[in-house]
Amino acid sequence: MTKGNPGNRFSTEIRARAVRMVLENEADYKSRSQAVASIAEKFGCSSATLRDWVNRQAVEDGDRDGLTQSEREELKALQRENRELMSYARFWVTRPDQAARFSVSCSATPS
Repeated sequence: MTKGNPGNRFSTEIRARAVRMVLENEADYKSRSQAVASIAEKFGCSSATLRDWVNRQAVEDGDRDGLTQSEREELKALQRENRELMSYARFWVTRPDQAARFSVSCSATPS
């Protein structure tokens, strides 16, 4: 049983199974909302939680707009790197003796 985040109550396999059940049995219900509510009850999670899982899977499959898991991870890494670089930049700019050297090295960096 694979767990993503240790704080999650449901394993990755359980989530995938619940989403698959919604998608496969949706035609048996009047609406997707009814399918989600019925299946969520069987898995012991809220309808909103299961709906979020279904929507997230639709993004992963390309059926819905949004960032995929890998894109979210890449964005998070880039934001962290940007924060670190900005921290270094603030450090060097606050040192008058190094400010000129920093601006020269930044302008020489290809974009």
